[in-house]
Amino acid sequence: MGYWGLKNIETFLPIDWAEDGTTAPEAAALVTSGSGNFRARNFASDQSEDIAISWKVPVGIDTAAPITIRVNMIVTNATGPSNEGIVFDLSGYCTGDNDSINGTPGDSVNATSTALTAAQYDLQDT
Repeated sequence: MGYWGLKNIETFLPIDWAEDGTTAPEAAALVTSGSGNFRARNFASDQSEDIAISWKVPVGIDTAAPITIRVNMIVTNATGPSNEGIVFDLSGYCTGDNDSINGTPGDSVNATSTALTAAQYDLQDT
């Protein structure tokens, strides 16, 4: 039985799968608040830091449909942002059989959220 024709496929990519980029954030660590536990990486607020995650495209993905990315994050600092924002850039490249793994990412897609007023341990989605 095949999966051909599937249109909505969701894949969770844990932060622990991320490899350090050129300027990497802190290592992944457990964040605990009451009964809530999350693995998180703390990104600096004053510089650009990057990670890389390899993702294998699921069999049966609708190649005519756009790929949507959602970033889940948690405020790890004791003083959450006060009318601050977050910025994520995403870029990627594709490899196939007999291709080298050292591809060149394309132009990045930018997601920005401004004027956040979240407190420590609050969850955010882009």
